[in-house]
Amino acid sequence: MRAAAIKSAIPLGSAVETVLPMVVLPQAGKGEWQKNDYRRDDKRDDNIFYQKARFDYHMQESHLQHLSRHYASVLENGKRHLDVCSSFDCHFGDTYKPATCTGIGINEEELSKNTALTNYVVQDFNVNQEFPFPDGSFDAATHVASIEYIVNPLDHLVQVRRVLVPSSPVLISFTTRAFWTKATRIWKQLDHAQRVVLVASYLSHAGFTNIVAKDITPQGVDEPVAVVCGNA
Repeated sequence: MRAAAIKSAIPLGSAVETVLPMVVLPQAGKGEWQKNDYRRDDKRDDNIFYQKARFDYHMQESHLQHLSRHYASVLENGKRHLDVCSSFDCHFGDTYKPATCTGIGINEEELSKNTALTNYVVQDFNVNQEFPFPDGSFDAATHVASIEYIVNPLDHLVQVRRVLVPSSPVLISFTTRAFWTKATRIWKQLDHAQRVVLVASYLSHAGFTNIVAKDITPQGVDEPVAVVCGNA
């Protein structure tokens, strides 16, 4: 979906959990997409930008606690997990315990410090979209504070769906924070609730179903956090 179409359908400041019924999401493999929408101000190779490890959280501590609780409420223990755009922490908390967790991300130093991972792969998705896993390798996937940096999110999420067992969930979470020079043009044109529709349209285009949005913003916190979920 284009930014103009989302803006015309979703008023600024809309509640996250009300927006998806307000739009018709694109069918799998269809929809209007423009390459220019995914240009970024910083055109340098991502390996340069992310060369230095950053051991900083991209959400507030209270956000991460709520995210961990959300994982525990919707994900099943003892399964094979994929953490996409992984870093030094998967934010699982103490309750959600997958049997294995594979991380795939861009900085090896960060990945190597992630104690939740049983293995990891170093990969720049903006150079190589192909995931190095067979079809149906995982039972769940998470994608934290990173979808805004992917310049081809449609093919990217097709790959996520491919490596998930059919009907398995993917959870994409984000706040209003970002490395803005690396965020895509369309992301910067939308507000928080409108981005929920954008992410949902990515998932729908990639073939995910049962797409829902959840506002997990802690009470009394100004910075919002949303999770958009779909089934492979």
